[in-house]
Amino acid sequence: MPRIRGLLPPDLPAVAALFRSTFGTGHWRGANRLEAYLQDALRGGPWYDEALSSLVYETDDGAVGGFLGVLPRPMVLRGRRLRAVVSTKFMVAGGHGRGGPAAVALLKALMAMPHDLVLADVGSDDMRRLWEALGGGTVLLYSLYWRRQLRPFRHAVSWLRKQKVYGRPALGLRPFHRPADALFGRLSVNRFHRPPAGSATSELDEATFLAHYSELAGPASLRVEFDAPAYRWTLEMAAAGRPASALRKRAVRAAGGEVLGWYVCAVERARDWEVLHFLSRPAATADVLSHLFAEAWANGAVTVHGRIDPQQIREFSARHAAIGSGPPWMLAHSRHPEVLEALYRGNASLSRLEGEW
Repeated sequence: MPRIRGLLPPDLPAVAALFRSTFGTGHWRGANRLEAYLQDALRGGPWYDEALSSLVYETDDGAVGGFLGVLPRPMVLRGRRLRAVVSTKFMVAGGHGRGGPAAVALLKALMAMPHDLVLADVGSDDMRRLWEALGGGTVLLYSLYWRRQLRPFRHAVSWLRKQKVYGRPALGLRPFHRPADALFGRLSVNRFHRPPAGSATSELDEATFLAHYSELAGPASLRVEFDAPAYRWTLEMAAAGRPASALRKRAVRAAGGEVLGWYVCAVERARDWEVLHFLSRPAATADVLSHLFAEAWANGAVTVHGRIDPQQIREFSARHAAIGSGPPWMLAHSRHPEVLEALYRGNASLSRLEGEW
């Protein structure tokens, strides 16, 4: 009879094979690279908790027919400590179906675990429907994403080149996108080439992050509890999960040295900047955002994008960032109304860095 059980080290090759059949090989081309990454991400790190182990759907013949990763995330809300988890790598073998009994059994087991909150921050439309059918909810405020085109003409030419009909004619436009983008970046609504005066950036180091994270996230907000080992491990896993990208971590300080905020980005081939973590003092959001755009522009970025904190929508919108909703969706389930209230009212600090990414 099929059953749900915790992940064991001997399961990792089968889970890796299921991963490849579900998501493709991607950059996991080495024989043991994916297995090693899954071991570190799912069974390693300072937050690992045997009681909150990842889940395996074992078929009648003992095979791995489905999998749901579970990542413990100790959190705090108004001084109250919470056992939270983030779900990841939700997979079922082809014959079982994403809406079938294996998927249902895995999600039911996840929601029944001894935690205070479970989050899934990259939920698909299919997963959202199943999640809601089982009693979970969609947190729309944390399912909002922003995107700012810094070099829209280069982006347009690149898009046209990928189209069968326009690919060849687009080659003729290549000499023109550089001067057009240069002019675009110097318009008064942009000025990407000019960082804001009165503040400057420096490398975001561990000490700065740990000293100011709780303050910038907000003392009343729902947030992850970071310490030095957890911070280092989170960055290591973020880098290992996207080896084609480089992490760029910058703190923004006022002239007197006060930390105004920071941003952590995954930069792929210098063109695409995905913001994994963005925090700022409420009055300094515009300044920190301007430094982000200026640095991305200076390094040849075409697009900067990320998930938006609902408290910062006004500042991002004022700087002409396009804002839209998921998928991916932020999904949540908790037995505690006050925890869900913090999420649904936008009183949480939940970036891509704290989630599945």
